[in-house]
Parts: sequence; C-alpha cells; structure tokens
Amino acid sequence: MKKLITVLCCGALLIAGCSLSKAPAQAAIKAAEEALNLVRAEAQQFVPDQLAMLETALGNAKNSFAKGDYNAAIAAAKDIPLKIKDLTAAIEAKKAELPKVWEALAKDVPKLIASTKAAVAKAKGVDQAVLDEAKAGIEAMPATWT
Repeated sequence: MKKLITVLCCGALLIAGCSLSKAPAQAAIKAAEEALNLVRAEAQQFVPDQLAMLETALGNAKNSFAKGDYNAAIAAAKDIPLKIKDLTAAIEAKKAELPKVWEALAKDVPKLIASTKAAVAKAKGVDQAVLDEAKAGIEAMPATWT
C-alpha cells in the first residue's frame, strides 16, 4: 500500500511538473509567433533568408510542444523574439541601403542604354528585321526605366 501511494504521488508530481511546463511553453510559442507575424511581410521582402531561419526555429518549437517536450519547446522559442530584434535591424539596414542602390542605378542604366543603342547602330551583317526590333526595344527602354 505504501508503494502504491508513493507511485501515485510520484505520478501526480510528474503530471503537475508537465502541466507547469506546458503553459510557459505555450506562452513562449505564442509570443514568438505574434512577434514574427508583425515583421513577416517586410522580412519576406528584404531578408527572406533570415525569416526562413526564424520560421524553422518556430516550427521546431511547435513540433517539440506537439510531442510533449515542453522544455525543448521553451528552449526553441525563447530566443526568437531577440532574433526578431536583429531581423528588424536588418530590415531597416536594407531599407536604408535602397536609396543608394537607386542612385547608382539612376546613373548607370542610362549609360548602359546609350552604349547598347550605339552598339546596335554599329551592328553589321544582321537581318534588318532583327535590327529594327532591337532598335525599337532600345527606344522603349528609357520609358520603362523611369
């Protein structure tokens, strides 16, 4: 009888311990998921590789939770909000970089169009229909670029 009570007490403690870990694991996963949802659209646009890594980490946390390994779920989910701060900084850095890239393109593309136009004008031994098509394409480039 004493052994039965001991086993039942140990079982109750084990169940209580598991249920104590379940709520924090669920909260950690929820917090990570909500934080990731806030930046998902911009992250997909500017840093998709970093987003994929965080989605994998979140998936690992969810899988651990589904298997009942709440401590592993907490471990997998706890760093995600901190990594999202890094992700947000990377998004902002990419956004700050865009005007510089645009300025470089604004200088280089018109030069490339002009050199292509000159090369087509000098082309010899090319079918006239192909040449006319190339010239028409080059003439349309500035309109599509700006």
